[in-house]
Amino acid sequence: MSNPLTLFDDLREMYLRYLDSPFDLRYPDLLTERRALLNTDGRLFRQPLIEPIPAYQSSNNTFQGIAQSLLGPSWSAADITDLANFVSLELFPPNRVPYAHQEQVFAESVVNGNDVIVTTGTGSGKTECFLLPIIAALVRESAGWGQTGPRDPCWDWWNHHQNQTSSKWLPRIPQRSHEDPAVRPLGMRAIILYPLNALVEDQLGRMRSILDSDNARGWLQAQRSGNRFYFGRYTGRTPVPGDRNSAKTSKLR
Repeated sequence: MSNPLTLFDDLREMYLRYLDSPFDLRYPDLLTERRALLNTDGRLFRQPLIEPIPAYQSSNNTFQGIAQSLLGPSWSAADITDLANFVSLELFPPNRVPYAHQEQVFAESVVNGNDVIVTTGTGSGKTECFLLPIIAALVRESAGWGQTGPRDPCWDWWNHHQNQTSSKWLPRIPQRSHEDPAVRPLGMRAIILYPLNALVEDQLGRMRSILDSDNARGWLQAQRSGNRFYFGRYTGRTPVPGDRNSAKTSKLR
């Protein structure tokens, strides 16, 4: 594809040829007239509207360099290294340079502790703008978490198991039953609000890649004593935790 207009012309011609083939007419003049009627804005297509957007300004620095320069006065060298290494796994690989506004948001939110509003265009990396401060807080706090205990041999917490002898359903294994609240304080670290459920789907894929990929799990296993970063989606259709009963449903409502 040389440009968007060429792509538009090719697609338009493809659809017109498709209609000419199965709906052929005996008289060429009728074919020409039908083609002229269909080849009009508002029939099969609309003329493209193209909005030119200037390239977003680059920070001209890797995230590792940004973290070193901005966090050096307030963070320990070990925490900065951990943050840079974790972010480089998925969010900002070494060959991806943050935009200038992403660096500015990181400085204002993480370093200065200010609230930030980001109003850049589509594809400008707004997701990274709000994920970086969350990840920075998680990585820094998790450095003090203790070792997790051994998981249950049947750690498929998403399933209910049936006793082979009594045919009764056994209690579900909690996902985080192997953690010790004394060495990892319980609590919710961040809430991300979306106006529409549809917007969450793409974000969930990003979060799985960043926080729960093989690379992320490997790093957490080696650097955070087996602790993990957990996240969940909650909407009006989210079921109650554990077994559903009238009391839990009423509480949820």
